[in-house]
Amino acid sequence: MSLKPHHNEKYTVAFKKQVIAYFKTHTARECAEKFKLSHTQIIGVLEMSRRNGLMCPTFKDKRTKKPWTLDELLFVIRHSGVRPRLWMGKQLGRGGARVIKERLRTLNSGTKWLNGMPKKWAEELWGNVSCGIKTDAGPPGGSRGNFHFIVVPWTDCEKLASLRETHDNVRIAVRAMAKFQKWIHGVNDPSRIRRKLMEGLRK
Repeated sequence: MSLKPHHNEKYTVAFKKQVIAYFKTHTARECAEKFKLSHTQIIGVLEMSRRNGLMCPTFKDKRTKKPWTLDELLFVIRHSGVRPRLWMGKQLGRGGARVIKERLRTLNSGTKWLNGMPKKWAEELWGNVSCGIKTDAGPPGGSRGNFHFIVVPWTDCEKLASLRETHDNVRIAVRAMAKFQKWIHGVNDPSRIRRKLMEGLRK
């Protein structure tokens, strides 16, 4: 029984079943390494298997198809830029990172800076800043360690803008973001918002 793909790039049923069996306990990239194919080719094999009915008994889409609720949208916004999109999707039973990204696009919003300004930017504006939060959202931290980047919550930025020399346009923008953050998290105190964001990292 051959497990090699045909010359016309059509894979045998035996090969597809082998991939499916391995995919049950491994990622698509691990499958690609196992079967010496590219990640795109493995996705193609899985997609062909799904269309041909080979995956139907095993792989069922368990994501909820119900309309998004306000609480779900608030959950996503409260964790955006702090927790990974994949984690948010799993918590809500909505699927992967792509679903969360597309949902945020419908809100006309990005994801990185909804809960704070990059610490580097804050220090360019106000000098030394000690109220940053290490996040696990976004690209890997690399030499930084196990965190990805550091954000300074908007409510802390608002406080810094009031205490240190700040251009009026920057102060207005920071105040607007801080007001939004207070509304989203339902509290006004910067320390409580910082604590809420840090608690999310331990979930």
